[in-house]
Formats: sequence, structure tokens, C-alpha cells
Amino acid sequence: MNIKQARAEDLADLLQLVIEYQEEYEGIVVTADEVIEKFLADLMTDEQRGALFIGRTSTGSAVGFAVVYLCPSARNAEFAATLTDLFISLDYREKGFGGHLFEHVVKWAKKRNYPKLIWTVENMNMTAQYMFDKVEGASQVGWIGYMLNLEKE
Repeated sequence: MNIKQARAEDLADLLQLVIEYQEEYEGIVVTADEVIEKFLADLMTDEQRGALFIGRTSTGSAVGFAVVYLCPSARNAEFAATLTDLFISLDYREKGFGGHLFEHVVKWAKKRNYPKLIWTVENMNMTAQYMFDKVEGASQVGWIGYMLNLEKE
């Protein structure tokens, strides 16, 4: 798998991957193309926010992406690399692509001396849990995630 930090020339492939990602979730309305494109372009150009990675096969097919944000914590007076999305296209799952993309994110965070990498997985996403349960040194921390949907009130 070839992984790199996404650039403008990757936008069309990333758009298709994000649409596929959104379509997987029941009850999610796929966002308009121009909104996704602006979101991706903003991520690509603002390294203070984090990083956007794209993974491709050796033949150049886009198979997945990862989004990492830099989240400040006053409690620890530091920024933590937070993996918010890691997506592999359905046809390429369970072939090691997700693991390679995750390893790339870990190396990126270590190279920049972030003290930790944080991520969450939905409790029903058994494929992701299976992959992350095999990561040496990683552990479930017992935190419970909450979300308040501010758009539906």
C-alpha cells in the first residue's frame, strides 16, 4: 500500500471514498459534493489542524483514507493526535490495508513527537475492533463517548 499526505490531485478520489464512507452509515444523509470537497481541501491545507492521508494500491487505486486532528488538552498542556476517521473501501477490507494506514498514522504522530494517539471505535464496528485489538501496546481505556446532535433540536 502506498500512503501519502493528501494533496489537491487526490481530491476526486477522496471525494468518492468519503461518499462511500457516509453511505455505509444508516440514517446519514450523504453530504453534498461541494461541502465534502471544501472540508477535504481545508484539511489538506491547514497542517495546524491535523493531517489527511490517502492510501493506494501499487497500481494507484485509492482504497482508503485517514483523518487525524490535533486536539489540545489543557489538563496535560499538550496536543494529542486524534484519529477521527480511518476508512477502507469495502472491496479492500481484511487485506491488511487498514493496518498499514494505521501504522502510517502512528509513525507520523511519533515523528512529530505527539505524546499519544487517541481514537474511538463504534461499539458495533467489530471489524475495526478486531484490527485495533491486535495493535501492540494499545488498550481500551474504558471511556464512554457521548454525542449531542445540535442539528436536530
